[in-house]
Amino acid sequence: DDASTDSSIAAVEAFRDPCIRLLRHTVNRGRCPARNTGMAAARGQWFVFLDSDDELLPGALEMIQARAIAAPSDATALRFMCVDERGTSPDSPHDDRVIDYEDFLRMQDPWLHGRQEALPCSRASSFPAVRYSEGHAPESWYHLELVRHGRVVLCREIVRRYHHDAPQRVTRPVPRQSLRWAADEVDDLQRVLTTHGD
Repeated sequence: DDASTDSSIAAVEAFRDPCIRLLRHTVNRGRCPARNTGMAAARGQWFVFLDSDDELLPGALEMIQARAIAAPSDATALRFMCVDERGTSPDSPHDDRVIDYEDFLRMQDPWLHGRQEALPCSRASSFPAVRYSEGHAPESWYHLELVRHGRVVLCREIVRRYHHDAPQRVTRPVPRQSLRWAADEVDDLQRVLTTHGD
């Protein structure tokens, strides 16, 4: 919980399940630091990233587990399809290919002009060598670094429903907030360009 102001904490605490551990930031640090906190505390072999405005479809975890077990040993990530009220994403559906760094870079251009939502899962052994940026930067650095350290399996299964109606979703435009986070985003873009080139 990244210092949320809704009822997230009460909702999680209501489960009273020892398998669920609630980690809390006392101040809002951003989605990337929140994911780093989760990864540092995780005990499994794979990370599944699910934001508060997302929903796993029935059978999703079983499908993710089967894909993780079958993944090549050098795969650092799995990427699954998503669905929302406008259809499936990404625009060019995943086709069960295993891609490398160069393939991933070639995929970025069409994604910039279309829908690119996917459910990312990454191998826990990649952390902490590969971690998200600190601050309110986007997630691009992490995914580029992850595929630079290993290959990615593009999975055709639709496992996540993305909701656009959540009032506190990260993708909702909030101009004042965007101005506060602009420096983090510029720093992150500079880091991406310096490390990965134009």
